[in-house]
This record gives sequence, structure tokens and C-alpha cells, in this order.
Amino acid sequence: MSCVFHQALNQHAMQPVSYMTRQLRILRPPTDPFNTQINQRTAYGKRIEKGTDWDAKQAEVDQSRGLNRQSYDQTHGKGAFDHKKRQECEELHQKFVELDRQAEQNKQPTQVAGYDAWSDEDKAWYDDLVEGVMHLIDEDEVNREKKKKEAAEKRKAKAEHARKLRDFARRA
Repeated sequence: MSCVFHQALNQHAMQPVSYMTRQLRILRPPTDPFNTQINQRTAYGKRIEKGTDWDAKQAEVDQSRGLNRQSYDQTHGKGAFDHKKRQECEELHQKFVELDRQAEQNKQPTQVAGYDAWSDEDKAWYDDLVEGVMHLIDEDEVNREKKKKEAAEKRKAKAEHARKLRDFARRA
């Protein structure tokens, strides 16, 4: 398994575990319809997993951006591409500022229905609920403390018993 795992890493497999399961046929039955390396008849044109070199893809994207920048700068002057991009960003920013301003103007205040707006019956029900939950939390805390004390007493008793056994063994 270690050999196949390192083989998957060397081939830059995107999912090393699935690569391993395809390579080690003991982990998958040969009649598995999704195992395209074994069962090509049921592959239905699915590609076998291959890794992608994302650094190479990023280098291609950077190269195309650089060529675009260079060609635009050659025709419009040095720094024109950056100026154009900055101007486009500023226009988009202004559009979003305008949208935010319009949203603020159209916003209508909503009435907040909080605890103070409830009826006395609802307030009493909610207060009872909160009181009950707090009581359950307190009971749980008391039970936890009891269990801690009991466990500490048991450990203390075991330690005392072990000490008495050692003293008895020494004397014997």
C-alpha cells in the first residue's frame, strides 16, 4: 500500500486514495462498474483520474495576462492598462455605492417585537421556561460535582488500599 501511495503522489493524482483503490484491486471487486481501469466496457467515456499541475495552469494565466497588458500598453502608452483597470474598478465601486444608497433610502423601519411587546401570559411562559432550563443546568452541575467527588473518593480508597498492601508486603 505504501508503494502505491507514493506512486499516486509521484503521478500527482488529485485523489490518492481513489488512485490506490484502483491500483490495488483487492480493495474493489472486479465487477465494480465505476472501476474504469478494470471494466472499460462500463466506463461510458469517463476519464480515468489524472492529476492537474495547478502551477503550470497559473503560469499560463499569468503569461496571457502579461501579454494582454503588454499589447495594450504598446498601443496606448506605458501604464495605460493599469490606469484602465483602476478606472473600471472605480466605476464598479461607484455603482455599488449608488446601489447601497438607494437601498438605504428604500429601507423602511420595521417594528421590533421583543420581550416588552409580549403579552403577560407569553412573558410568564417564557420566564418559566428559562427558569426550568436554568434549574436543569444547576442540577446537572450538582450531579457532575457529585460524580467528581465520588471518583476522587474511589481513587483515594484505591491508593490507600495499595499503600496498605505495599506496607504488608514490606513487613512480610
